[in-house]
Amino acid sequence: MNTDIQHNQGTGNWVAFLLGAIFNVLASINFNMLLEHAIIAVIGGVIWLIFQIIANRILKKDSQPKFHKRKKTHGKD
Repeated sequence: MNTDIQHNQGTGNWVAFLLGAIFNVLASINFNMLLEHAIIAVIGGVIWLIFQIIANRILKKDSQPKFHKRKKTHGKD
């Protein structure tokens, strides 16, 4: 009967290494610059959305017929 117990003793070292690497990267990030770029991206997205809405309304207006036929009413003019 095989009663060997296998231990995984190297796992804690890798977790500590990965956490240290993640914290090192987070410490070197300039969050003010990141926030500034995020705000600029949101403003740019809003401007793009406004242009898209205007373009869609112009295209809808152009696709509608210019002259509408009057509906005939029975007995009334």
